[in-house]
Formats: sequence, structure tokens, C-alpha cells
Amino acid sequence: MFPSSSGPFAPKNVRFVTLADNPHGGICLLASSIFQDDALLEVLAWNYSSTFFDGSTCGAACHGNQGNDNRYGQQKKLHWLEHYVEKTSDLDDDDLVLFTDAWDVVVQASTQRLTELFLKHTQNQRGLIFNGEPTCGDSFNSEGIYGAKLRGKAWNIQVEPNQTPRLVGGNYMCSAIAAKTASNTLVPGPNWSLGSGGILGDVRSLRTFLRRVTEIRVAQEEEFKLHQTFLFEGDQVLFQIAYLTSPEINVKIDTAAEIFFVISYLIGP
Repeated sequence: MFPSSSGPFAPKNVRFVTLADNPHGGICLLASSIFQDDALLEVLAWNYSSTFFDGSTCGAACHGNQGNDNRYGQQKKLHWLEHYVEKTSDLDDDDLVLFTDAWDVVVQASTQRLTELFLKHTQNQRGLIFNGEPTCGDSFNSEGIYGAKLRGKAWNIQVEPNQTPRLVGGNYMCSAIAAKTASNTLVPGPNWSLGSGGILGDVRSLRTFLRRVTEIRVAQEEEFKLHQTFLFEGDQVLFQIAYLTSPEINVKIDTAAEIFFVISYLIGP
């Protein structure tokens, strides 16, 4: 989708973005650390807000996880992020956006080095970098009925643009993620799996990737209406499927934690 370009990509501004349903003190620490580097933290949602700042809303899907519904609670950020990159008038396609969940993924790198590290990982091209984790997280290795349903489904994946898509069962998707990461990562490290708590990417790539994520989510919702199969819980599984089905987008994993560091223990099994 994106040509390799006639020269290296030159990012413009870096935008720092988070979503904070629960307004705890950690948000203030994050904002102050960014402010010390002469930048501002943009908070997309605050205190379980379900209305975008332009007054629009995506309905129930924009509500926070106040009823322990992980599907709404975690997918909320998909709607808010997509609205941000589609509707924010002062965003430039050449800006970089750094998104963090603000609770279990910390920005390890200095904000002054983010552009340098971005270009290092993407080989001076447009692209996206996701935080890495040492396991598949709460997706294809999940326990219980939901995990079994994920492993019982299959997806057409395409790791490289010149490859023919092939059908892969859910029980092999984690292996496919590991294989893709091993083949396209320039900075080796133990965190091979795509996590969704930290993202650094140019606006155009992020917008295109989120549109792909939306396609995957909507397709599963339509399948559920017709056949009463299952709905995705959370956002990580959607990002992982998009990682394996969008070879035209330059997506990398921060395997060595040069940019992001995951502090949550909920990354098993």
C-alpha cells in the first residue's frame, strides 16, 4: 500500500497520546515526565467518558469497562484511537504518534530519542512499532471457552507482500507471530509477541493499520450475528491478526524493549 519512497522518511512532530478511564496518579507522572521534555500528553478519554471531544460518540462501544466487560473495556481504545487519527485536524501524515495504555506499559526511551529509534527499527521508512511481550498474551493462548474458540478458528495470513495467503489455524497463530517477528526484526530480543499497550508510528501507517483492525472486528461481529460464534474479547488479538494479514504495512515489534517496557505480570500463560 505504501511505496518504499524515493528516500528516507522524515518524521515531523511527535504526539504523545493515552487513554485513561481510571484517572489514577500514574497519569500525572506520565504527563509530567513528557512535559519535562517540552511536550504534552494528550488524553483521549478520562474518567470513563464515552463521548469524543468533538461531541460525537460510538455508542456502547465507547463506554469504559465499568461492568467488567473486557470486550468493551479494552476495545474502547480502538474506537478512540481510530477517531483520533481520522478526525484530528492538526495531525500531519508525517507526524509520529506514541500511544501508551498508561498503566502496564512504560516508555523506556527518552522522548528526545524516539524519532531516532523509530527510524532505526523501521529502516528509515514509514511504519509502526508495537511493544513486545515474551508470550502471546491474552489471545490465542487464553484459557477456557474463549481461548478454545480462538484456537478452533482459522485465518488467511500473509507475512510478506510476495507470499501467497495461507490458511492457519488459531492454535498455530502464536507460532506465526514468532516466525514473522524473527524474520523482520532488526533488533533481536526475547519479546517476540505483539503487545497492544505501546505503539509508535507515523500517522498514515497507524490510520491504515487501524482501518484493517476495524475490518477484522466488524467481520467477526457480522459472523456472530449470523452464526452465534463468538466475539473478540479485548484488542490485543485484533492487533495480532492484523499483524499477520497486513504485509503492506511496515510493522515491527520492540523485541529488545528499547522503546517500551511491560511491567504487567498478566502476559501469560
